[in-house]
Amino acid sequence: MTATKACQARAMYDEKTYTVQQIADTFGVSGGTIYRHLIHDAHPA
Repeated sequence: MTATKACQARAMYDEKTYTVQQIADTFGVSGGTIYRHLIHDAHPA
């Protein structure tokens, strides 16, 4: 998942109108991938 797509996924998640699965389906990835990016954004290394 590119940084741009991860940013878009974060924005969708923050809107609180999409489920993680809906976001994952939009980007063609698994829910786990979305969670991984959300956690990484919240706690960058």
